[in-house]
Amino acid sequence: SVSNDYVGAGSGAVTVVVHPGDAGRTIAAALEKAGVVKSATAFVDASAKDPRAGSIQPGTYTLRAHMSAASSLAMLLDPANRTVQQVTIREGLWVSEIIHELSASTGRPLADYTLALQDPVMLGLPAAAKGNAEGYLFPSTYEFDASVTAADQLHAMVAKSLEELGKLGVTPDTMQRVLTIASIVEAEASASADRPKVARVIENRLAILMPLQLDS
Repeated sequence: SVSNDYVGAGSGAVTVVVHPGDAGRTIAAALEKAGVVKSATAFVDASAKDPRAGSIQPGTYTLRAHMSAASSLAMLLDPANRTVQQVTIREGLWVSEIIHELSASTGRPLADYTLALQDPVMLGLPAAAKGNAEGYLFPSTYEFDASVTAADQLHAMVAKSLEELGKLGVTPDTMQRVLTIASIVEAEASASADRPKVARVIENRLAILMPLQLDS
């Protein structure tokens, strides 16, 4: 009978993308279509024999053509064969600056980000944000594969903000207030030691309904 699998390590270079949430069969079909493995079935069979097969990470992989299924699985499990776009969003940027940074780093059109910002529900913004993502795009280093849309990138950043605020004990109903005061503190205080003092001044003035009278 004719084998459904190639023999050996293959040759050349073939790019294959594994998307977030791809099941083993989906990956197998992509490998067959790209000419990496002889059949999806061979890859599924090889995966069934290796408990690590379920831990293949999303990303863009450089594999070889006409590989044995076991060899292709081994390459997918090796981080050295995975390329992921890293984007670092530093602190203190406005949303307009952040989307320019994301667009430049990932190659996604700026218009994609502008459009995504008009859908607060999809972004996962709390109701108190009133549709404005300002302050909710968490500054950090992100790994965004080429397949991750602009909307998904922004959604991930909002989710990270909500997660970090939650860790600090900030409840959804107070998030907007905390972020607003924090942004004023950030603009007013140059040294970290001054931040609690500025925050206290703001809280004291708010408590007696006094104008804030701040340069920022």
